Amino acid sequence: MPTEVPTKPKPKRATWRDWAPGAPESGALLTREELLERLEAAGVPVTGNQLRYWQTAGLVPYPIRHRRGQGVYAYYPPWMVELIRSLRDQQARNRKHPEIQARLRSAAASFAAGVRYDNVLIGGFPPELERRLVAIADEWGALIGERVRYVEVSLVTDTSGGPLVWATPIPDPDRAAS
Repeated sequence: MPTEVPTKPKPKRATWRDWAPGAPESGALLTREELLERLEAAGVPVTGNQLRYWQTAGLVPYPIRHRRGQGVYAYYPPWMVELIRSLRDQQARNRKHPEIQARLRSAAASFAAGVRYDNVLIGGFPPELERRLVAIADEWGALIGERVRYVEVSLVTDTSGGPLVWATPIPDPDRAAS
């Protein structure tokens, strides 16, 4: 009798709903083709293969799927354009995949709330300020009895016209120890 090789369960594919839980769902979801067209119009040409690769690598979330007629289609929220613009910027800065993923996941809620990519500073504060904000996150986490996953600071200046948002992931102490 052949020996059975144990198989690992397939990991759950994180969709954009997982990346921005609680974000309002826009009634105007985009198909993959519409998303690629909007990216092209925004000056960020992306191929379908690149998008699939980034999803597999965990750099961008997967779409949700809905049946329409005889087919099942992938749907994305409009804010994915801002997320992918940010991805391209992170790649241009030669950041590694794990760092890009953490930064984009932390900024996803900001994009879902309508903050434009140009107004999001992803992990861009000086290290001392970042340490202070991580300490604040730890204190809040202790108060509410939960781990804070990321910190988001929104600043409004006289000339910005909208909030300048900074977000940073908070390292998981369990992962840092291993």
